[in-house]
Order: sequence, then C-alpha cells, then structure tokens
Amino acid sequence: MYFATLTEIPIVQGLMGSGMGKGPALALLLAGPALSPPSMLVIRSILGTQKRPSTARWWSSWRLSAGSCTAPFSIRSDSMIKLQVLGSGCAKCATLGEHATAAAEALGLDYELEKVTDINRIIDAGVTRTPALMVNGEVRSSGKVLSVDDIKKLLAA
Repeated sequence: MYFATLTEIPIVQGLMGSGMGKGPALALLLAGPALSPPSMLVIRSILGTQKRPSTARWWSSWRLSAGSCTAPFSIRSDSMIKLQVLGSGCAKCATLGEHATAAAEALGLDYELEKVTDINRIIDAGVTRTPALMVNGEVRSSGKVLSVDDIKKLLAA
C-alpha cells in the first residue's frame, strides 16, 4: 500500500481504531515513503521516548544501505522502454522486431514493442526508408535490419 507523507497518520489511526495492533501499525509507519515529523510523533507514542532515537537511526541507516545496494541495478527500472518497428509488415520488419525483442530481453529491460504499419504514422515520424526502429519516440535506425548486438548497443547508450 502506498500513501503520501502526512496522510499515513490518519490512516494508521483509523486502522488502529478498527483493531489493528501496535506492532503492525508501527511496521506500516516505518515502511512508508519517509519518516515524516508527524509519523515520528506517532512512533514516539507507540515506542516511548527512550527507544525512538535508536529506532530512527537504525531505520534511516537501513533505508540508506538498501538504497545504495539497489541503485546500480535500477538504471532503467523506473520506466518502460517503448520500442516501435515501423514498416509495411514485411519479413524485414518482422526480423527487426524479433531482434529488438531479443536485445531488450538480453539487457533485462522492461519494454513494450509496437509494430506500426500505418503509413500516416510512419510519415509523421519522419521515416522515409523502412524498416525503422524507434526507441521512446525517437527514430534510431531506418532502412536496415539491425543485428541484436547493434540494438543492444543502441539501447545501452
């Protein structure tokens, strides 16, 4: 469950009023998007004054270390790559689509592949020679079938 900072307090209060225990309420507050001042006040009321600073230090250091451990692996995980193969639907277009799929999967990218055969959309994209490959709305290749390795280089750039 995700909710914005400052909204977690009324939500947790409502859940506790409905019978949620202190432990799950604390876990929900600590797992939120940030340790906001209002959530720290509620955590203090649950844990008491003595335990709050050490818990906040522990939680902050854990979140920082978790973020630094996953940062190298999240280069493109926040957005989907949109791949478009533009052409008449011929064998070369199909091969380019297969190569684009193989390259994106080899790189572990989250992607969407669309085959565009509408001549008006192809012209609007500025493509004069097909097959063409667009990545996130930008024409990256036109008039040839790129190899899987070429597409991987293009996607990694």
